[in-house]
Amino acid sequence: LDDMVTSGKVRYIGASNYAAWELMKALGTSELKGYVRYISTQTSYSLADRTPELELIPMCLDQGVGIIPYFPLAGGILTGKYNGESGVPSGSRADTDPAFNRFLLEHNIQLGEQVSEKASAYGCSPSVLSLAWLMARPAVSTVIVGATSTEQLEHNLASLDMKLSDDMITELD
Repeated sequence: LDDMVTSGKVRYIGASNYAAWELMKALGTSELKGYVRYISTQTSYSLADRTPELELIPMCLDQGVGIIPYFPLAGGILTGKYNGESGVPSGSRADTDPAFNRFLLEHNIQLGEQVSEKASAYGCSPSVLSLAWLMARPAVSTVIVGATSTEQLEHNLASLDMKLSDDMITELD
């Protein structure tokens, strides 16, 4: 990877799915050997998956590494499309990928419903609220948002204009 950067073939390197200790070890090796260091890491992170907050985010803040979350809407759970009443929507991830159903646990469905209620109170959609919350998190550089249509992508872009107050962030936390 160092050769790729120093030869001009790539600008920066990033990791994906490293535990904090693995990323720290890689950063230490880069420093020791004089190699180009990772500037980012990709990890699953959302209102439904706060695991990176335990070790990865503090380490990234300390080391100046940006986080690029994937699965920011928890596969649609944070969009409000899954609820206890309507079942699995046709064409949704749970419909097209039966393995996804392992995430449709009661506490996740309830979280999606709570985010939908908060979004309604704030005058936005659950996906916009969830993405805005994520982009306001420390160390988050950008977010990988999957969209199955141009309309979804354009809708999610509204999260860039959503400014969350400290009180809103506290409520969502």
